[in-house]
Amino acid sequence: MDRLRTALTQRAEQIVAELAANAALHGRVQGRDFRLALTLDTTTGLLRIAVTDAKGGQLPVAPTDSATGSETGRSLLMVGALADHWGTEPHPPAGRQDRLGRGEPPVQLTRDARPGQQTGKSSPFASGGRLRRATVPTGEREGDGTVRPSDAAYGDGGGAVAEDAMAGADNRGLFDDFGAFRTPTTDDFTSVLTHGLVAPDANVLLNLYRYTEQARGDLLRALGAVEDRLWVPHQVLVEFWRNRESTLSDARSSGAQAAEDMAGHADQAERTLRTWANRVALPEEETDRLRDQLNEVFDDVQDAIVKVGEGEWQNITHDTSTDPVIAELEPALDGRAGAPLSPQDHDKAIAEGMRRVEKRLPPGYMDKTKEGVGAAADYLVWEQILQEAGRRQCDVLFVTADVKEDWWRKEQGFNRGPRPELTEELRTRGGGRLFMLTPKRFLEVAAPILEFGLREGSVEDIERVERIGTDDGTYGGWTTDALQELFDRLTYENYEDRVAVIKYAAEKGGVADAKSVYDICHYPEGRSLRGFTKPVTRITGLLRNLGKIPESAVQVLKAEYDAGPGPASGFSVHPLLVPLVNELGDEDES
Repeated sequence: MDRLRTALTQRAEQIVAELAANAALHGRVQGRDFRLALTLDTTTGLLRIAVTDAKGGQLPVAPTDSATGSETGRSLLMVGALADHWGTEPHPPAGRQDRLGRGEPPVQLTRDARPGQQTGKSSPFASGGRLRRATVPTGEREGDGTVRPSDAAYGDGGGAVAEDAMAGADNRGLFDDFGAFRTPTTDDFTSVLTHGLVAPDANVLLNLYRYTEQARGDLLRALGAVEDRLWVPHQVLVEFWRNRESTLSDARSSGAQAAEDMAGHADQAERTLRTWANRVALPEEETDRLRDQLNEVFDDVQDAIVKVGEGEWQNITHDTSTDPVIAELEPALDGRAGAPLSPQDHDKAIAEGMRRVEKRLPPGYMDKTKEGVGAAADYLVWEQILQEAGRRQCDVLFVTADVKEDWWRKEQGFNRGPRPELTEELRTRGGGRLFMLTPKRFLEVAAPILEFGLREGSVEDIERVERIGTDDGTYGGWTTDALQELFDRLTYENYEDRVAVIKYAAEKGGVADAKSVYDICHYPEGRSLRGFTKPVTRITGLLRNLGKIPESAVQVLKAEYDAGPGPASGFSVHPLLVPLVNELGDEDES
């Protein structure tokens, strides 16, 4: 029996060596490894060996006996001689699988192996490839099925292997189905920046008009350092050209708009000062002195805003032949832009994008309020990335300033990485791992890896633009789901009237006067409105504690007082929340 065990072990070792060598030689994809799995079944006396590589394509064919005179190409002949049976089949979603088996008494092959269990280390490899697998001897029934891509939970930190039911149950690890939760390492980013696909979003290109000249130059240098790994989806360029002139106009008018907004804040500050002065009976001359000081500060700030705006944009025009951004962007993207989808594929992608918007499936559903099929734009970008990544069979780094929840997995108000659904979809379409970075983080990560210098202040300037343009900033830290949960909790606690007042105020531009509040809530005349906002404030605090909104999230509903102490003159919704509240109202009506 010992000799039998030794013989079986030696044959298994030789089979593993030959299949591993074959996978390394013919199935190698740079940055990936192959996967080895051993299964020992005491019931059938089956020892199964499975080797999966990362490369799809033509299935391996055993050479004929006439090839034995060659110095190479005999590994599969040796496998056939040592195994009772071997073969190949595709590994989902694309590729091949080699099978072999021995109907021998069970034997412990490694320290960790146990009868009926599998052993082997799963290395990172692209989803899709070729699987060499040991099966039962000829004439005996194999496992009851394989894992289909639609049933497998593909993660971004390891591959999914087509195994039979028993093997699929025993050969998975911590990150096999949860790769989206794996924190990328420096090695991960080095791999994708040097061997993967780096795709910038349209907002990255458009924000070049919002950065300082120095920050713009550093970001363009970073994109250039990526070289042939840089690839721009066609839809990104569609959105860039569609929005370029409006972005220029917005940027040019930002100084004037900021100065105008500052004047409005000055008026509000003066009203706040007068309200406080009346409450404490401050002498008129002291009130006037404080008001003059306040106005002087605001005037200085307004002048500085106008001066900086005029200096920054005097050299940027709508003329593409003189636009310094275009002059730098054109050579950086030369030969690195994707082709448009065919008309048929484009129509299919539009339909799928709109379906996802309606079903709240990522990406793109947060753009539901865009006119026409504009809500499908994010999906068009994503579909083109999927196709290119599948063609190259590589990892993807998506650089975007979009931080909405339909792209990012959010934990306690922070973006932790791409949505798990997106990492899975990339896997099933033949790509590798999915990474996502904002432009600021892209600069910080890429600079030491690609060995280019960052000038002082560039990262801070890009962060400034991100802070202004992020969805969290636009909606004051609130998301659609968080606001809906606030409304649901208020309704559950019989505070539907608060929800109605919030929606009414948003419809009216942000303010509901006291009379309207009485009408909406059917309150009798003379009833006090003291404490009206308390349920809203309390549940908002609960959502903060649950990590549904960040600590910095704005107050949803606030009491307003026109004439100092006394009853509230009305209630206001924070200006940053008005469009989000109205968006929810539109969804309710539809």
